[in-house]
Amino acid sequence: RDAGAFSKAMSAGFDPDLHLDAVGVANQTTMLKGETELIGKLFERALIRKFGPQEINNHYITFNTICDATQERQDAMYKMFNTEYEAPKSKIYAELEGEQVGLTLQSEKNAEKLSSRKMEDESRGEAVVAAVPTGGKVDMCLIVGGFNSSNTAHLLEIAEEEGVPAYHVDFPERLGGSFDGTNLRNVIQHKPLKTTPAQAMKEEGLESLENFLPAGPIVIGITSGASTPDTITGACLERILQIRGLR
Repeated sequence: RDAGAFSKAMSAGFDPDLHLDAVGVANQTTMLKGETELIGKLFERALIRKFGPQEINNHYITFNTICDATQERQDAMYKMFNTEYEAPKSKIYAELEGEQVGLTLQSEKNAEKLSSRKMEDESRGEAVVAAVPTGGKVDMCLIVGGFNSSNTAHLLEIAEEEGVPAYHVDFPERLGGSFDGTNLRNVIQHKPLKTTPAQAMKEEGLESLENFLPAGPIVIGITSGASTPDTITGACLERILQIRGLR
């Protein structure tokens, strides 16, 4: 491929023929798993083409640093919306895969062995993941987590991709228009996806919406970022019930 196409995305003097001899791939922990796996597999297949399958272990290694708690939440979001995650596609990868039919990648063989969930279970005991019920259409989604949390922002992206009204709040006082919990109204202050974390942390770019809870019976999906305490999520749910006069 023409390296000139990547001239603004690589270090000065970088020569892929010279410097892509041995490659290690590590993942930013809160990326969508399908996206980062595709990047790693693309490198692996490219190096197989260059050095051959017998030599790949001398030229490529991958580290699974994806946070499984993050992935479980993303999977649960799709399940809640009765849909499935569609992994990204790559024309270049499809070409390489077609050349290497029947070849099992080392990264696929090692996926279970390198799982961060498996390592956590071995060190502190196996965690139990609650089942996510599926059923009717979700009318709106409340996403709870820090405004500077990238994994929480990904949950908001999923809801928007599925066309479900969604609101990202960082603590329960964003609901009801009252910090002390009195005289609660049907109003929410939330961070839209277009607002950067830096803006939101300075209380900039937040939006307030009246009557965010539709009238009548509704189905609300509630989720939270990987590091959000359950008490915060529970307090947000309690606020919603109070706004609807159910508490």
